Amino acid sequence: MRWSQLKKQVESRTCEPLLGRIQVWTTVYRRTHDAEGRSWITLDGSEIASMATLEAWAEQHRLAALAVGRDPRAAWDDWGGVRGDRSGYWDEWRAAEDARKAAGSFAKFDFTVALWYSLQLSIEDALRSEDAIIRGMALIDRRLGKRRFVKLSAEQVAHPLVQRFYRLRAEAEGWPAGQKS
Repeated sequence: MRWSQLKKQVESRTCEPLLGRIQVWTTVYRRTHDAEGRSWITLDGSEIASMATLEAWAEQHRLAALAVGRDPRAAWDDWGGVRGDRSGYWDEWRAAEDARKAAGSFAKFDFTVALWYSLQLSIEDALRSEDAIIRGMALIDRRLGKRRFVKLSAEQVAHPLVQRFYRLRAEAEGWPAGQKS
């Protein structure tokens, strides 16, 4: 699906009080051999969430390098600090991906993939998703009603990104936000 179609569908799913106020954006930074970029969400034109691939990968590299006892300032092409000795680095790289996402650091592709999947899921499945972006977008989805919203567990909204969207929806609708943070 083209970005313009995805954007239109995602934004059209927004709850009534936020319809037209929430927008999703993405851009690609073209370099010599890569096409990494950034995605972000705005509310009334002000950025409320940002997902940048190079920042996310830098954080993931830092976590993986530290996990294998390497200098996190070493170049990425140095595979964690020691050329030729790559033992454990890529295993840690994959584990570090979960850690960076849990900390709220997302890449552009994390965002676009999550948006696409969010359109395929029922609201119940979206609220139960392990992906914080999908859960966050579910909170501003028009399919989420007040009764289900106020019954959300603290665990469902524990992630910092999800908390942001939880408070945003509660404020926009005038609903009680509870003690979810």
